[in-house]
Amino acid sequence: MVYSGVRVKDFENASAHPHPRPYILAIGRLAPQKGFDVLISAFAEVAKSNSTHDILLAGDGPDEQLLKDLAVRHGIAGRVQFFGAANREQVVKLFAGADLIVTPSRKEAMGIVNLEAMACGKAVISTKVGGVPEIVRDGQTGLLVPPGDIASLVLAIRELLADPQRREQLAAAGRARAAEFDWARINEQFRGIYAELLDSTSSVAASDVSLAVN
Repeated sequence: MVYSGVRVKDFENASAHPHPRPYILAIGRLAPQKGFDVLISAFAEVAKSNSTHDILLAGDGPDEQLLKDLAVRHGIAGRVQFFGAANREQVVKLFAGADLIVTPSRKEAMGIVNLEAMACGKAVISTKVGGVPEIVRDGQTGLLVPPGDIASLVLAIRELLADPQRREQLAAAGRARAAEFDWARINEQFRGIYAELLDSTSSVAASDVSLAVN
């Protein structure tokens, strides 16, 4: 098994996105698969006891107006900021400035955003879907909640916002975990596979020559 990688060096000494308040970052296509409606609903509960943090939602997609309307209905429109599509430089800065990254996907093959957040040294809350648990180890490098479970997401967000030391512990472990997926290491794994295939092909070709001679 060879995973997709992340360029860890992109996040070294990254400058933070300027925002007037501490924020939780969610980033991705604004579509049902990503579960941002679940995050907004969960944050509406969190906001009742947390007056410090905003949500920055970076990305674009077909659900943008639906999500904006949802924030209005929950009475938190002023605390859910829609950043829009972000280029690579902006993405890195958004990660660097966040207190917490949440990826509330309903389905996900792997979740490269999780790896990038971990590479940036940020605590992650994600969902138990697809290959995500292979990347984010629950309770060790992040917290995992069931997809679509608003109540569980509320508890996880509250836990980490209330405990900066816990966030730092998860972030440090996550950064070490992300280093295992640095493209330099992933490339070596691919080279190893190609080397094995080439050796196998050479052996088969040599065998065919021997049979032809005999």
